[in-house]
Amino acid sequence: RNFNPSVLVFLRTMLNFQAVILAGGPGDRLYPLCERTAKALLPVKNRPLLYYQLLLLSQAGFKSVFVVANTSGRKSIEEYCVYYTEKINPKMEIAVREVVDETDTADALRLLADEITQDFVVIGCDTVTNIQLLDVLTSHRSNEATCTMVFKQKPKQDKKVEPAFKHEKMTTDYVGVNPLNKRALYIESSGDIEGPNIVFKQQFLKTREYIALTTSLMDTHIYVFSNWILDFLKGKSGITSVKTELIPLLVHQQLRREDPETKMWGKLGYVIPEKTQNILNFTNLPEKLSEFRQEFQDQLDSLMASSSAATTDKIRCFIFQADLAPGEYIIRANYPSTYNEINRDLLKNEKDPTYQPPKQESLPPKVAIGTDCVIGPDFTTKEGVVIKASILGRGCTLGQGTRITNSVLMDGVVVGDGSTIANCIIASSLAHPTRIGDKCKVKDCQVEAGYEMSDGEDCREEQLTRDDYDDDEDEFPSDPGQIEG
Repeated sequence: RNFNPSVLVFLRTMLNFQAVILAGGPGDRLYPLCERTAKALLPVKNRPLLYYQLLLLSQAGFKSVFVVANTSGRKSIEEYCVYYTEKINPKMEIAVREVVDETDTADALRLLADEITQDFVVIGCDTVTNIQLLDVLTSHRSNEATCTMVFKQKPKQDKKVEPAFKHEKMTTDYVGVNPLNKRALYIESSGDIEGPNIVFKQQFLKTREYIALTTSLMDTHIYVFSNWILDFLKGKSGITSVKTELIPLLVHQQLRREDPETKMWGKLGYVIPEKTQNILNFTNLPEKLSEFRQEFQDQLDSLMASSSAATTDKIRCFIFQADLAPGEYIIRANYPSTYNEINRDLLKNEKDPTYQPPKQESLPPKVAIGTDCVIGPDFTTKEGVVIKASILGRGCTLGQGTRITNSVLMDGVVVGDGSTIANCIIASSLAHPTRIGDKCKVKDCQVEAGYEMSDGEDCREEQLTRDDYDDDEDEFPSDPGQIEG
């Protein structure tokens, strides 16, 4: 059912959740794109990545969110959040919290332990999706889950998949799941498995009657947790990562028992509190929504009645498999190839009614810009330019006879005469413009902001970085042009 925005607010309020966006990652896998730009502000279809998580939460009825940023990127992320609340969604309250550089995800959640009082959803700043988040939250409640992880099916072998760039080393998740109820029973990343085989002990299999082991599911970095997880983390400083440490620990500590004396659960070393939180909250219900109260109460009663939870089963981890309908997508822009992929998917699937392409009569002769392109404002070009399946940011300048194909050029890129750029991501900003010389050939490359390429260079499958940093240069400059939208 498609609910109107007011009803979504009501539903989310009933379900009592808070939201966290983790925007403090260094973006190492996107090297060198994040050398001069915070990962959360990398543009996707000329909007920062952070915009898409805020939009997802807003559409699910959230009115407030915590954004965790590292020291290097905090200022620029905070400025974008101010812009977002002033110009895009004045009803959203965004609280930015700072962690030191290189802080991992569980450490970032530990910072919020005293500010989050409800169950909470965690979203990585590189996840872009238009699925119904409310479905995930409702599933978490109906399963009486401790942890719900959103996964998606990997593309089928016969489907065209964006090729990985030369330097990418992707990992695989090994997921054991009960196919009857989607309960997560085993999870490990390929990088954490020792030896060529996965070995299950007999006792493990005895307590898990049905388990299907698969590598066909991809973690989307959308998680929902019970509130007590934060208190648990406060006492477990050795746990630093949500994905590789916290979640595997919770999954593998299921189906155990309390110590009758200490009341500690399994090998968790923690006393799991009894449930005291009322998941329904009808206080201060707006008058215009009163008619929906009984309907939603009946639906949730039905969901809870169908839950198989037992009172002694205190850790329950589930997988929410996002079965994508036509037009739906969920992609992590955590590698250059997937960053390219989400830009292209949005070009195909998300039409922006406010976008105004350059008018043909205002362009020089023989300039061809495909309908599968997005061109930012303040664009200048000479004659004979061809642009196909590409996104250009604000203030880009193209020389005579330039050809751009399947590429992303960020704000302020300057390209000389007769150059060709194919399947590239060129980072840039108005403060640190990237310059490509005349008659250059650039293919399958990722380019750092501020890079300058000499005339006639031929670059293929390279990561092009600067070596001329100014000691006084701001690492993440405040750039109103880059953060707009």
